[in-house]
Amino acid sequence: MSLAYAILTALTEEPSSGADLLKRFDKSIGYFWNCTHQQIYRELKQLEGNGYISSEISTQKSTSFIYRIEPKGSEWLNEWIETDKTQTATRDPFFLKLRALANFENLSPEPLILEKKRHHEDMLKIYQQIAQKAFKEPLNRNQTIKKMVLQAGLRREQSNIDWCNECLEMLAKFDTPK
Repeated sequence: MSLAYAILTALTEEPSSGADLLKRFDKSIGYFWNCTHQQIYRELKQLEGNGYISSEISTQKSTSFIYRIEPKGSEWLNEWIETDKTQTATRDPFFLKLRALANFENLSPEPLILEKKRHHEDMLKIYQQIAQKAFKEPLNRNQTIKKMVLQAGLRREQSNIDWCNECLEMLAKFDTPK
């Protein structure tokens, strides 16, 4: 997936400055598609150069630009939604570390697994807080779809926590290295 599609998605929701996009990425999109500030600004320039978005000087802050998606950008995003059926493979260094660790008798996997479990517990709490604040019934179609994405995140975090617990149980029957 390209960062361009994530930015276009954010701009379909509302025109935004680069700083506003960064905040929105930190609060929502960034949980499943993260990037740096430099990447966002670089991508904004490319999208504008390709005619997918336009910008104008902000009426509130003369040093800032407000970006809007253009019809060409909407068409490109729509085409991607309709035609790109690619499912990405998981690329998680944790699993590579765990696999490598299996070859070293003097290393214990428990600390690595416990760290991963804590991370997913923290993320689950964040998602639960978002769910409590963001979605009040009755939901419209737009809110329902956004809630579906959040529910996938909630389930993924809980599944990761469950997996960590299962791993720790499986490892408990072995003597831990010293």
